[in-house]
Amino acid sequence: MAPQVSRVVWQARCMSDDLPTVVVVSGRPGSGKTTLARSIGDRLHLPVVSRDVIKTGMHATSDIDQPPGTRRFSQASYQATYDVVRLLLGKGVSLIVEAAFHAEFADAPLRALAAHSHVVHLRTHAATDVSVDRYIRRHLSGVRHVAHGDDEFVERATSHTMDWSIYELDLSVRSLDIDTNHGLAPDFDQICDFICER
Repeated sequence: MAPQVSRVVWQARCMSDDLPTVVVVSGRPGSGKTTLARSIGDRLHLPVVSRDVIKTGMHATSDIDQPPGTRRFSQASYQATYDVVRLLLGKGVSLIVEAAFHAEFADAPLRALAAHSHVVHLRTHAATDVSVDRYIRRHLSGVRHVAHGDDEFVERATSHTMDWSIYELDLSVRSLDIDTNHGLAPDFDQICDFICER
């Protein structure tokens, strides 16, 4: 589907519905969540709420960038993310929210969104070696704020002490599994079409 067609379909369905839509993009670190979320936001003209961006903003505001300060806002940034999502949905704004959600803590607040919105769940998947390699390259690029504690994460990931199952989230809503090992499968247009379905 051409980009302009997806936009027309999305806008028509939004205007004919009383409830906004929230697209939840989840998956392990390095699985391509942020890249996918931003691309969908651009395609469908939807705001993207990113937990990592909010966490970085918290650290930049407080000027805390060294351990143990790097862990100070871990849970607070998730709560702020949910607050922003609820605020926008309450104003009738459809949106995308992306994070490396931990199933144990994210299940209840994300499921609760279904009471006031259409929830669509996109689950990104990448092999461990692929996701770790992406994470390391991103870390070495220097673009990430030290607040994310990438040194510690890389150490755990490469020493095989990481429990990847914590990122396996099932919200019991319309969901799509996306393989990001080599591009996107299903492809980007199919993903956008899935979001626009009712």
